[in-house]
Amino acid sequence: MEVTVRELYEMTCSGSDLEKDQAEYVFLQGWVCSAQADGFTFRDGTYFAYARVVCPAMDLHEGSAVSVTGRYVQTPGEAYPFEIRATEVLCEGSCAPGYADKLNARHLRMRTPHWSALYRVRSALIMAVHEFFQNQGFVWLSTPYTEDDALRTEAYAAAFRDVYTCGPHGTDSGERWRISAEIAFARLEDVTSLMEDLVRSCLVYVRENCEAERRYFDDRTPGLSGWLERMESAEYGRKEAADGLDTAADVPYFLLGSRNPASGARRNEDGSFADAELVFPGFGTVCTGREEEERLQEDDDEIHRDLKQYGGMRHGGLVLYLDDLVSLVSGTAREDVE
Repeated sequence: MEVTVRELYEMTCSGSDLEKDQAEYVFLQGWVCSAQADGFTFRDGTYFAYARVVCPAMDLHEGSAVSVTGRYVQTPGEAYPFEIRATEVLCEGSCAPGYADKLNARHLRMRTPHWSALYRVRSALIMAVHEFFQNQGFVWLSTPYTEDDALRTEAYAAAFRDVYTCGPHGTDSGERWRISAEIAFARLEDVTSLMEDLVRSCLVYVRENCEAERRYFDDRTPGLSGWLERMESAEYGRKEAADGLDTAADVPYFLLGSRNPASGARRNEDGSFADAELVFPGFGTVCTGREEEERLQEDDDEIHRDLKQYGGMRHGGLVLYLDDLVSLVSGTAREDVE
């Protein structure tokens, strides 16, 4: 029976007795993580946690590619919930000396536990973003990014009502993955509700789909998982930017009028706030949002004038960067996350 490490973990933790009986003998392919006298730990890229292979001592080095045939045995209470008692191990590709010293290289570092966890969380968050917006009926704008990205979402929102983007975005410091959304007929309160729902949905998705990675990050930053679950379930507050950041806050809050607090915040003509930041205590800004009016302005360019004159409406949108989300859920500094 050919299986993956992920399938074996899922079967061991929540599978039926019938499934476990059918998996008595299994076949896996992957890489040696560390060798011992009575076997080695094994990864195949499908799961963050490793598997243990029991076999006589072999001349296998860390990083070697192998095929393993063996008996699947549950080992409750041990360091690994199951082990593979090998009947055959074939070396598919040997590993040259100095492998451990090369793992800092950009093209090899994803094999280390830390970068593996970061990339897996990043992948899960992208799925969480798409799942959230698709379930809300948004249309994904998959056209290439341009400098007029914000204007593009405004134009499409006037056709599809609710739209979003998720992809690479050029910045002064390089390329970053950015998520943006635009909703027609929206006030700032509608935008902040969308910001809250999106971030909360991402936290829930990671909690439900990245259990092993969350344990790893919690070991590095004790209490991280508990803090994230509290942020996930908290009632998000509202504060005015003119009052500054609330350093004593213990739950997320929206900083209203955040774009230009020095001048008393940017407001609409009716006096309502036009901008907001979603701030997590101890982390900082996670997401920004804004509201735009439908009235013509003196400095409007031709495209904005067209959008406002031909069926223009009040609308708003949000922006957040994927690496900020990865940093938030992993407890890793922003500068150490791609």
